[in-house]
Parts: sequence; C-alpha cells; structure tokens
Amino acid sequence: MIVDEEIRHSLGDRRFELPGGHPAHRRMRELLMSEVEIAEFESFHQENNQVQIRWNHNRLEELGLVTSRPPRGLISKSGSRPLWYLIGLEEQGGGEEGEINHSERLEQYQFRFDVDRLLANRAPLAAALATDGTEALAWYIPFHDTSSEWGIYIRDIGPRIIANRCFPDLLRTNPGEALELAFDFLFAHEFFHHISEIACTMLENSNLSNPLYRPYFDRLVSGDADEALEEALANSFALDFIHGKQNKDGLRGLMDDCPPGYRDYGEYQSKLHFERGLDWLASMFTGKPFSRSNRYTFGHGLFSHPNSVFNRMKVPLHETTDRSPCTPALPICIFNNIIVPEDIKNKANHKRTPPNARKQFWKCIDKLRGSQIERNRRLEKLNRKDWFKFDVTGGWRMVLEQISPGKWVVRYLDEWDKYMRYRAKNSL
Repeated sequence: MIVDEEIRHSLGDRRFELPGGHPAHRRMRELLMSEVEIAEFESFHQENNQVQIRWNHNRLEELGLVTSRPPRGLISKSGSRPLWYLIGLEEQGGGEEGEINHSERLEQYQFRFDVDRLLANRAPLAAALATDGTEALAWYIPFHDTSSEWGIYIRDIGPRIIANRCFPDLLRTNPGEALELAFDFLFAHEFFHHISEIACTMLENSNLSNPLYRPYFDRLVSGDADEALEEALANSFALDFIHGKQNKDGLRGLMDDCPPGYRDYGEYQSKLHFERGLDWLASMFTGKPFSRSNRYTFGHGLFSHPNSVFNRMKVPLHETTDRSPCTPALPICIFNNIIVPEDIKNKANHKRTPPNARKQFWKCIDKLRGSQIERNRRLEKLNRKDWFKFDVTGGWRMVLEQISPGKWVVRYLDEWDKYMRYRAKNSL
C-alpha cells in the first residue's frame, strides 16, 4: 500500500476537514434518515443543513451502517479480478466471524427491479443521482482528510442500480457477473480520484510552501461544472475497465444522464485525448481554471507509474447501508393469514394506546389479510430474513414476521421511539 499512516502524518498542516460541498455530507443525511426526514431536512437553509449533518464514519460504525474491508487494488483491464468479491464476500480461506457468504446475499436480495420505480419511491436517492452522478452511489474520502478513516465508500444499493440499468440482459442470465461489473465500475471511478490525489500531492511536494491539493479539492467539490474535469476523466477511466461492447454501451447510457462534467467522459475516450485531459487537470492543480489553452506540458506523467508501483496502490474499502433500507426488490408479500398474539392484542386495545393508533392497527390487519403487496411505502423489509416493518400511523409501527409462505405473525407494536430502540436491540 503506497499511502500509509506515516505518509498521512507527514502531510502535517496540509491535511484538512472535508469541505462543506463534499458529497459525503449529503450521503450521511441519506444513510441516516428516512425519506420523510430527508425531505424535511432539505427544506432548512443550506448553511444550517451542513452544520447539522456532516460526514462521520464513526457514527455510521456505531449504528452498524458501515463495514470496513482490507485495502483493495484495481482489477486488470482484461477483466481478471484480485482475490476479493462483491459487497463483503468472503476472503479466500474465509469463514471468519462477520464475513458474509455470497450465496446468502443472492438469496437475501432479488436483484432485478425497475430502477425508475425505485427512484420514484425514493426521491432523495433520485435527487442525489441528478446532483452528484456516480457519487450518489460511491464516494472517495481523500487521505488528506483529518479523520482516521479514508478511502472508497460504496453504497449497497449502488451496484444493484447500475446492474439493473446498464446490464439487464446479463443480470437475467448471470446476476453475479452483472453485479461484479457494476461494482468494478464504481470502484474504478473512485480509484481514479485516489490516483489524482497522489498526482497533485507529488506536484505539491516540489514546493511545500505552496499547498495545492486543498484549494483544488475545494473547487472540485464546489458543484461548479467548470471544475468537474476530474469527474469526466474518472468516468472515462472506469469505462476502460469494463469488458464487452454491450456492457460499455449500457454504462454510457447511465453516464449520459449524469450531471455536467460527469457526462463529458466521451471527450476523453481515446488515449491521446485522455492524456490531454490529464495535462489540463494538472494545470488545474496549480490553480488555473479549466481551459484547453491551460495545458500543463507532460502533466500526464504525474499520473503514470511503473507496474511495480501501480500494483501496490491500494485503497481502503468501506461498504455502507442505508438505515431505511432501499427495498426495490421487495418480493410480493402474500398475507393469507396474520396471527395477532395476545400481548399484541392487549397493547393495541390498551387504554393508553391512542385511539387513532388502536383503530388503524385493526384496520391495517383487516386490510392486509388476504391481500398481496408487491411494494407499499408503509411496508419496509428489515435486516432479518422475512421480517418487515409496517407503518400503522405516522407515529406507530408494527413488526411482522413471515413464519411460512403466506402466514404471518405480529411481533411488535408500539410508538416510533420505542420501535427504534426495539429495532436497534434486535439488530433489525
């Protein structure tokens, strides 16, 4: 691994906290909140918005919403992969506690779904894709950051969205391969940001009295399309690691719908144009605005490394999960029968239970019995097989378990705060 803690420490006062415009802050809000909470939060003034919710890896770790993996390197352009697999799969010779088996993942999720339907039901995610492009699904925390954790973060829904949108035919015939390709694309895009940070740091080291990366990074995450050359190059770089014309065409369709900057990847597809793009990017490191006349001669050399060095360039990998799981592939739930245990009946009919919650609970039970639900905004799959949460009212929740096909039992009923404690205690 090229960048270790000793190198990070040597940066001294050139390290900095993530600027307010970094997409990780926006992802933090989305990972922690429900759609309703995000919609309400976004209505606040933007300045207060950034103060209240900032990127915090440790907080996500406390909540079990992030899993850190060993540092990873790139796949080869021939398509051969190193000894790691998609979304937290077992390391070779695995079986250690906490590792996740791939077959369990495939069983847990139905991977095929309508992306447009998902985004229609999850407006914050749709807005994130429109604003941040691929950074809605994966993002890079630079090693210049002052926090202890840096590296590439990939959202669990990210590969599934890309596989469904870009590789639908492959997903039908070989879902594992489709998801791997999607993961490879996201990882390679974010890995280019790591390569870029190293290049700028090398240039910066030639004159330590003139810090370069901090002011450049501020411009990169400012949201100004004129400062987004690196995103276009990252998309072009990542596309080069995907094999097959049909797969590449699928990704081009995705990138064409990305925000300005990201969608300009096509200008840098040839080797010559990509090198010119690197020259322009190197000139931006020095503080110059993007211009085809501002070309840092041989700047592309900053990005070139011998294979012996490139093979050692590894980045910490972190996988994130939304607190309110994205459930685009929610299976059809058939409610042939719902058992309501005596303790749940007593809770529902108790005099301290608000009359509206009492009324709506029994109304929901009657409505669900005998019904089939493919997707409902009030029904949410939990992090335990065959367990679901249902919104009884705005403030009351019940938890249902499918104990056999079509047969359900109500496991819990209470107000929101107590439900959240119950969910945390039972790792739901």
